[in-house]
Amino acid sequence: MGKNLHYSIINFIKEQLLKCDKIMSLELIPDDNFYIIQIIRKYPYEKFKIYLSDEYIYTLTDYYNKPSEICKGDFIYIARPEANLSNEIELLEISLQEGIYVGKFGRLLAFMNRTLEDAHKNTMAYIKKLKEENKYKN
Repeated sequence: MGKNLHYSIINFIKEQLLKCDKIMSLELIPDDNFYIIQIIRKYPYEKFKIYLSDEYIYTLTDYYNKPSEICKGDFIYIARPEANLSNEIELLEISLQEGIYVGKFGRLLAFMNRTLEDAHKNTMAYIKKLKEENKYKN
């Protein structure tokens, strides 16, 4: 866990976030161990951080070892295009209890366009959908 991401991934996410008309400002927080971006959103006005995870398989252990700067209202972005979440339902339920959101690019974009309350509701609906899908797989 740390800063093991190709520079093109960092540039890509910054470029995509800057295209979002709700972003007032974006700043890479100086940190020797992690990539963390501070975001100020215009409407609704909210300040939050995005942690860019470099894991290939993001697990509960990774979640519990996230940077201490990541707290309620923040987002953990699974930055590698080929990466996945391990035990996704459990991980999302635990992170949601702490008010932290986790996901890949599509979920990040959805998060950017929602209030924190809407992000909470959306994540709960997504967890419900995953549970339904798992029920039919078994």
